Amino acid sequence: MSHGKDLNPTEVQTAIKYNRERFRPDFIQIIQSKVSFPSNGNCDEAFVRAIANWQEANVRAGSGDGRVDHITESLLNIMLPQAQKAADEAKALSRAGNVLFDSWGNDGRDNNGDGVVDDAREKGEDGRHFSQVFQSFWVRKGSYPLGYPGRPPRTIIISADQHIRGHFIYRVCADMVSAAYHKAGVMSRVRSVERIVAQMEKVGRLWRRDNDKYPTRYLPGDLIAIIREDKKGEGHCGIVVEEGDTKGGDNGPVVFELPGPSWEASDGVYDPRRTNDAKIDTWSRHKWYRNSAQWLARMLYSKIHSHAQTK
Repeated sequence: MSHGKDLNPTEVQTAIKYNRERFRPDFIQIIQSKVSFPSNGNCDEAFVRAIANWQEANVRAGSGDGRVDHITESLLNIMLPQAQKAADEAKALSRAGNVLFDSWGNDGRDNNGDGVVDDAREKGEDGRHFSQVFQSFWVRKGSYPLGYPGRPPRTIIISADQHIRGHFIYRVCADMVSAAYHKAGVMSRVRSVERIVAQMEKVGRLWRRDNDKYPTRYLPGDLIAIIREDKKGEGHCGIVVEEGDTKGGDNGPVVFELPGPSWEASDGVYDPRRTNDAKIDTWSRHKWYRNSAQWLARMLYSKIHSHAQTK
């Protein structure tokens, strides 16, 4: 394909038909604003040629066909209402608090109140507490080396026994992320990072960090995730809650997440006495795991509209 001025009449009409079938005039206006075109909602020849020029400059040379496909739409950095709602719901979950990471065997807490921290019984109960609300947990006097395998451990020092009371739920990262997206109406609740990524692909676009050209901006509501390839089933994910530059270096965007105690301990920011492990934080360099598929996902109008039609 080519720049807008080089499109022939057949190509122009094909692009007009394609775009009109995918987008309402009000969304065409949003697209027009992103490509510095008068926002009149008209999908006409001038608009198609402007899109082709934008594609040549911002997608890749030879991509200018005037059709706003999934790739073009994803790179326009348009935040949908559903994405903003997901980010808002994530912030609300963080404010609500009382969420502890469901990893009883390595969190430096005596979760079952048997007087021992991270004992064999607790290790055997990891991940089994989704359906209950717990009224308390203990921290016990002592020194506890905690940390992610392969990273230097940090010693957590607790000066005295403490019985911490409240109403606590235990979750993993996928629980919290899918809950926010579920409240935004874009996916069902799941307990697997892989399933969240798969559901996001149905309503948006995925980028793999080591293979694909990222958009220029992180947007609220974007999913960021890693899936371990050396240990099947392991991974981590979060929801972007603040817009930011994707070229900001090794650190990623500001996200809502529920990080595990091992990584938190390795970073020197873990305290087993706290009553909320869910947080809003920067997706830092160490979360780009080696031997992992690293994903960014964004909701698209054309995918959500199409998906809604076929539900």
